[in-house]
Amino acid sequence: MNSTTRRRLSLIVSAAGAMLVALDGTVLMVAQPSVQRGLGASVAQTQWTSTGYLLAVAALASASASPPA
Repeated sequence: MNSTTRRRLSLIVSAAGAMLVALDGTVLMVAQPSVQRGLGASVAQTQWTSTGYLLAVAALASASASPPA
């Protein structure tokens, strides 16, 4: 595989990862009121949990898309 193909493939994987993180965030925000009611948590608690989850997923998605050194 030549370097141009590897770059394009890396770009496609990175873009797909970013799209999935954004989609996951949207689903999480839509479900947040139900989760809040179900767990009896405050808005601040569910927002902190959502933020932590999305940061972890975004970090793992970007790390998995990085080319090896």
